[in-house]
Amino acid sequence: MTHDYHDLIQLFNQSFLASFNTELVRGGDEPIYLPADAAHPHHRVIFARGFFASALHEIAHWTIAGVQRRQWEDYGYWYHPDGRDADTQAAFEAVEVKPQAIEWILSASCGFRFQVSCDNLSGVEPDRHAFTDKVRQQVVQYVSDASTSAALPVRAKQFSDTLRDFYGVAPLTPDTFTLPSQAKVKKMKVQDYEARILALIDEMVETASDDELFASGYLRGHVSLAAADCELEGVDEVSALKARVDASLNDNASELSPGDQRLVGALWDLLQQQVEKDA
Repeated sequence: MTHDYHDLIQLFNQSFLASFNTELVRGGDEPIYLPADAAHPHHRVIFARGFFASALHEIAHWTIAGVQRRQWEDYGYWYHPDGRDADTQAAFEAVEVKPQAIEWILSASCGFRFQVSCDNLSGVEPDRHAFTDKVRQQVVQYVSDASTSAALPVRAKQFSDTLRDFYGVAPLTPDTFTLPSQAKVKKMKVQDYEARILALIDEMVETASDDELFASGYLRGHVSLAAADCELEGVDEVSALKARVDASLNDNASELSPGDQRLVGALWDLLQQQVEKDA
């Protein structure tokens, strides 16, 4: 199944441009929501660089925002940048649970692979598995409580149904949303984990965008170097490999622009999620 961001733009604008005066727009490095102004007659949900996942994430935030917040740039929220400490990262994840749960539902509605975004490449190392579990709990609540006050927001439900119809996806149930098997991951060896990551990178080459090719090439070097260090030190735990990759990316963050840091971090999250899903 192919996923083209042009389809998302068309489906979103067909669904909400007339009724909410809001359009989905491809942007540059930074996603943002901008209300209508003298120069732009429509509210704009702007996603990053043509990334399908970025579009779904920004749409998810928009489906939660109330009438008043949709009159303010970025809904009136102040975004704490990458580099958060433990307390600030916990606060960030607390407010991200619901939008990322909706993003997961929208992703499943079009058969697109989802991974949580902790978005803290140069800060404290987040517990991705714990955060993923919290997001899944919210997903299950949304999917299970269709007729209660805890149900999926109306616009999210509408767009989920639109996506499922377009992509031919069956109705979603709690069983649609599974977590990676951590027991199997713990049994994996560093070399096997590295090989699976590099194989996924190789699979991207034929269809990857220029940005994805850059990120995958940059990440390949860090993964291979971390795996070599593990081998030299006689370390065979996957957690040690992942920690070394995280540390290497953090130590060399100054090499990249903030946008490229997020691009590489998002791809690293995605590759880990896929390997652990298939374990």
